[in-house]
Amino acid sequence: MEGDAAEQTRFDATRFVLRMIDADIIGIVEAPNTKANGAQSTMTKLETFATFAGLGASRAMTGLLSGGIQEIAVMFATSAKKAQEERDGAIHIHPWRRS
Repeated sequence: MEGDAAEQTRFDATRFVLRMIDADIIGIVEAPNTKANGAQSTMTKLETFATFAGLGASRAMTGLLSGGIQEIAVMFATSAKKAQEERDGAIHIHPWRRS
């Protein structure tokens, strides 16, 4: 993650709060936007953040994409066991199982 000191402070505070609540599902209003040309993806940005921040709710999805610059999204853990594995850094994905 790049940015100035204030941006880093906001990121660290957000990561701290989300790790402390350790939610299985997190609703995001004003999530990063998805661009129609594929240049940006709400899901990719949120899942990258979740991985970097060590969140158990590491998957993301959006509903109807808006024409604006922000989206409504949800981050979620696919299972309690997988959430714990992701927090521990021991992700085991089997080729016959959908992740």
